[in-house]
Amino acid sequence: MLRFRFSPIWHNWDFLKLWFGETVSSIGSQVTLIAFPLTAVTLLHASAFQMAILTATDTIPIILFGLFIGVWVDRQKRRPLLIMSNVVRILLLCSVPISYTLHLLTMEQL
Repeated sequence: MLRFRFSPIWHNWDFLKLWFGETVSSIGSQVTLIAFPLTAVTLLHASAFQMAILTATDTIPIILFGLFIGVWVDRQKRRPLLIMSNVVRILLLCSVPISYTLHLLTMEQL
C-alpha cells in the first residue's frame, strides 16, 4: 500500500507570503467597497446620480476590458504583476485621505 506524505502548506514560506499579501489586499478591497460610497455621501454630499456613476465605474471597466486584460495578464509573470498591482492600489488608496486632509478630494478621485 502506498503512503503519501503531504507537508503542511503552512510551512511553505512562499505560500505564507502570498496568502498574507492577498488576504490584506482582499480586506482592503472590501473596506473600499464600503468606504468610497460612504465618503462620497458624507464628505462630498454626492447626489443619487453621482452615486450611480461611482458604482458603475467599479463594474464597467471589468465588462469592457476584462477579457483583453485577462489574456494579457496570463502572458505575464505573475509575481511581479501581483506585487505591482498591489503597490499601485495602495498608493491610489492612500491618496484619498491625503487629498481630504489637504481639502482637495473630489468625486473624480473616488
